This record gives sequence, C-alpha cells and structure tokens, in this order.
Amino acid sequence: MLQKQKKLLPRVICCYFLAVFIPIVLLSFMIYHYFSDQRIKEYTTDRVTSLLMEQNSLENELDIVQQYSSQLQSDYELRLLLHGIYTSNSKVVRAYNTQIYSLLSNIRLHNPNIRDISIYTENEIAANLLKEFYPLSAQLFFENPDPLLLNGTWLIEYTDGLPSPVFYIGFSNLPMKKYCGILRIAFDTQIFEQYANRFPDSHIYVYLNQCLIFQTEQRKPSTNLHQYIDSSTHLDTPMISLNEKDHNVVSIFSLYNGSFYIMKIAPESETLFSYKPFILSLLFAGFLLIFASIAVFLILFRAMHNIV
Repeated sequence: MLQKQKKLLPRVICCYFLAVFIPIVLLSFMIYHYFSDQRIKEYTTDRVTSLLMEQNSLENELDIVQQYSSQLQSDYELRLLLHGIYTSNSKVVRAYNTQIYSLLSNIRLHNPNIRDISIYTENEIAANLLKEFYPLSAQLFFENPDPLLLNGTWLIEYTDGLPSPVFYIGFSNLPMKKYCGILRIAFDTQIFEQYANRFPDSHIYVYLNQCLIFQTEQRKPSTNLHQYIDSSTHLDTPMISLNEKDHNVVSIFSLYNGSFYIMKIAPESETLFSYKPFILSLLFAGFLLIFASIAVFLILFRAMHNIV
C-alpha cells in the first residue's frame, strides 16, 4: 500500500498544480490587469469629457474676435473710410466721432481681455489723424491679399518683453481681391490666467504657434509640449498621458485649428498609479490558496490511507 501511495503522490501533486494552483494564479493576474485597465479607461474617459468642456469654453472666448471683425466690417462709416471715400480731414474726423469711436470703445469695454485694437488702412488721412488707425504699409504682412488674413490668423507680439496673442484679419474689398484694411486685436494673457485660476493645483502652459506665451510655473517648465506633439500634429480630441514616474497626468488640447495648445499637468493621488492595493489582494488570495491547498492535501492523504 505504501508503494502505491508513493506512486500516486507525485501524480496528485502534479494534477493539483495543473488543475488548481496554476489556473488560480493565472486567473488572479487576469483579473488584476482587467480591473487595472478598466480603472485607467474610466479615468481617461472622465478626464476627456472635462477637457472638452474646458476646450469649448476657451474656444468661445477666442472665437469672439470673428464677431468683432464682422461688426467692424459691416459698419457703413468705417467701410467708406477704408475705401477712401472720405478724402478730407473733416469728413474723416466726423465719421470717426459719430460711429467708429463708439464701436471700438464698446468692444474694449465689453471684453477686458482686449489690450489694443488697431486698423491698418490705405487712407493716409485717417492714419495720420486717428489714434487707432495706421498706414497699411506698417503692418506685418508682405502680400496683399495674404491668404492667412482671409479667415484670420494668430501671431505673437511682445509688450515690455512679455508675449501676448494678437489676431489679424483682412477687410475684404469686393470685387477686388486686395484688402482695403487689416484689423488687429491684441489680447493680454488674462484670459489664460482666469482659466488657470480654476485649477490652483495644476501647472498650465499655453503655446501659440508652438511657442510658450503663458505659464503658471515660475521656474523653467519640467516638461515641454514638443515631448508629446510636433508641428505636424493636429489634435481633434484632447490627449491624456499618464506619467507614472512623477505621479501626474499631462492633458493637452488645441484651440483655433491648432494655433493654440493648452497643456495642463495635474498631480494625482498615488492610488491611480500604485499597484499596492492589487498586490495586497493577490497576497491575501495567495494565503487563502495555501490554506486551501493544505486542507486539500490533508483530505487526499486521509483518502490515500484507504487505498489498498
């Protein structure tokens, strides 16, 4: 009987490992990876939804420049001035005082983010007399019409050494293709400061044409936009990168067809990246497996005593 038991014992142990122990360990790892992936997916889905709302909010604040340009282009007195209909000092000043000045003032009054409004024109009288008007030759664009000015473009300008976003758009001169004037609306970075104030624990970086124009972190940024995207990349939806090493989440979304990129680095709790809760659960399952194995072996040994 003892010889039969010795022959059966290795087989029983082998069958136990193949049928019980190894499948339970593999199943435990599969469950661990499944719930880990589900947790990351749920987190990124919620974060993308939140970023889309932030993106739409900032996009609406920047898109208002199109509304302002439409208001100015549809103004009758301004059109006459830009087309050179007013050729005397008195007519230019009267048109400015009766309509144009109030229109420009209302735009600045209702949008505190606007730092300056300028209009470039071929009307030399207006350029010499009116403070918001400048000669067309003083603007930055060499071509007329420049295709960038058809729907408007954003550029970086520096004031007292600090960068700020500036919007340019051309005043159409139908049926001629040449622009009769160019509108310039300069913003300060207050629009991004207001956005950053909503996330005091996060570092916010704003890029315009791939150049950094605003940041909440005083020191040199610990990460860079070019680590995640290049000049040929266009983000249709927000991008999220989990940085397990530094325990933070990098979120990036674009504005105005990729002219602006907003990068937010938010610290997250270690539970998002930590494996400790899962390891502890696996260890607990392992201890249960060991005790269960001992019980199984005791039952088998007792049964093997009855083998003749």
